[in-house]
Amino acid sequence: AETRLRAALRVAEADAYAPEQGEAEARLGEVLTRQGRPRAALPHLDRAAALGARTGPPESLGDVYRRLSDAYQALGDGAAARR
Repeated sequence: AETRLRAALRVAEADAYAPEQGEAEARLGEVLTRQGRPRAALPHLDRAAALGARTGPPESLGDVYRRLSDAYQALGDGAAARR
């Protein structure tokens, strides 16, 4: 899954298509968190949140923020998870 998401992310970046890039970043962040690599997930999730705030519908941000919260929880940072 990680390999396919990284490939999708490269395509979205090359096409400069922000909604697709945001979704790929969010999904990659979720996969990395589930693989036990939440620290590696954070930059992807942060980019997904920034792209979503700029281009996506507001309701799509809820999912990204949930994924960010999950990553922070996995790192043991409950305060950041609640932000």
